[in-house]
Amino acid sequence: MFQCSNVPMIIFMTKRQEEIFKIILDEYVQTAQAVGSEYLSDKLEPRVSPATIRAEMADLTRQGYLWQEYTSAGRIPTLKGFRYFVSNLLSEAKRAVKLEKKKLDKIKAKNFNQLDLIKELVKEMACLSGELGILKLTDSIFYYTGFARLFEQPEFQDSLILQEFSQIVDHLDVTMSNLFNSIGEETQILMGEKNFFSGSCSVILTRYNLPGHADCGLIGILGPIRMNYNRNLTLIESVKEIINEELVFKD
Repeated sequence: MFQCSNVPMIIFMTKRQEEIFKIILDEYVQTAQAVGSEYLSDKLEPRVSPATIRAEMADLTRQGYLWQEYTSAGRIPTLKGFRYFVSNLLSEAKRAVKLEKKKLDKIKAKNFNQLDLIKELVKEMACLSGELGILKLTDSIFYYTGFARLFEQPEFQDSLILQEFSQIVDHLDVTMSNLFNSIGEETQILMGEKNFFSGSCSVILTRYNLPGHADCGLIGILGPIRMNYNRNLTLIESVKEIINEELVFKD
């Protein structure tokens, strides 16, 4: 299970609008490019005319779920749109990432001690997600990995976002410590202005138990709001599951 925190009151989309929105969001997550009506017309089944799609997109834009830079441009999801997806559509999506899960499973077969196993799992999680993997092992041990692939993403071509993200990392240990008591048993997704790290980022966080330590640890995936929530939620929950299987239940 997971929670998306700080979700405002929403207006629900129609079934057709949800289909259009999911295609726009999926394409935007993959390419970081706006999506137009002609592309959507080819993707929708049964086929819908571009004029009808433009009318639906205009309605979604008025509701605040999509944004259009100028009149003839395609649309991209807004923060409100991403929140709608996480709160209402994510549970419908197929979240099994079998190949990536197998890569995580291979790590547990290696002869690591407790702390090194967790660090290796988070390192692989960061590699597979393309985001920053963050980890609170104990009160005094913090770990983060994945900068190279994260900074390849187009958002970080903006020097202001890059500078802001650098400041996040400088205070990562303090933020993780402050967040710890606010994260419950369920995995949480924080995005936008309510994200403790940055308003331009999203973070997925989950707690885990570490044998021999009084406090739980904290695992996170930190990246741009335009992240693949299906994949990343599956990855972080898989890491937590492996930790429970290999460390907690075998202790």
